[in-house]
Amino acid sequence: MPRPHQRTRTMRRHTSKLPSGSGLTLHFKKPRVRESRCAMCGRILFGVPIKKPSELSRLSESKKRPQRMFGGQLCHACLQQSLKRAVRSAIPA
Repeated sequence: MPRPHQRTRTMRRHTSKLPSGSGLTLHFKKPRVRESRCAMCGRILFGVPIKKPSELSRLSESKKRPQRMFGGQLCHACLQQSLKRAVRSAIPA
C-alpha cells in the first residue's frame, strides 16, 4: 500500500495483475515532468534539463540553465527582442 500522501488524484493510477493471478492491484505512477518554457512566447527552452525540482537542486549551477541574461527564463529570440527594445528606448531621438 502506498503512503497516504501518495494516494492522491494527481498521481497517475495503473492497475497491474498479481503474479498469482488472483486479482489486480493499484499502482501509483509519478507525475510527468514538463519541459521549461519561455516566459514570453512559450517555446521550449533548450539547455535546461527536464528533471524534477528535487533532481535539479542536486545539479551544479552551470548545468541547470544557460549562462546568459535571463537564461532559463527567456528563449534567445525573446531575449534579443527585449534587448533591442531596451536599447532603442534608452537612445535619445
